[in-house]
Amino acid sequence: MFQLLAHARHDPAFAALIERRYARYRQVNTEILARGQEQGVIRDDIPADLLSDQLSAMGDGWMMMYPFEPERFTPERLRSLVDAAVTLISPVSSPAGRTSK
Repeated sequence: MFQLLAHARHDPAFAALIERRYARYRQVNTEILARGQEQGVIRDDIPADLLSDQLSAMGDGWMMMYPFEPERFTPERLRSLVDAAVTLISPVSSPAGRTSK
């Protein structure tokens, strides 16, 4: 993917295609997160679109670094990274045990 992005910098039509596809991905991801917020399984103190951007950025970063540091991305570490991401989007409990709004 990184090579495709590098190529898109020099090909406006291809860049527009990548932009449209990535925008659609973020839209769907945002909708999923918003539904999770409505159901109380995703934190709702941060807008779904911002959570989507954060999760996408983390995944993109991991994907870009994997070819350079494959030994760093063991199955155990990948599981820990995913678990940490889930913790970051999980509902935040208030002192009274309720999720925040």
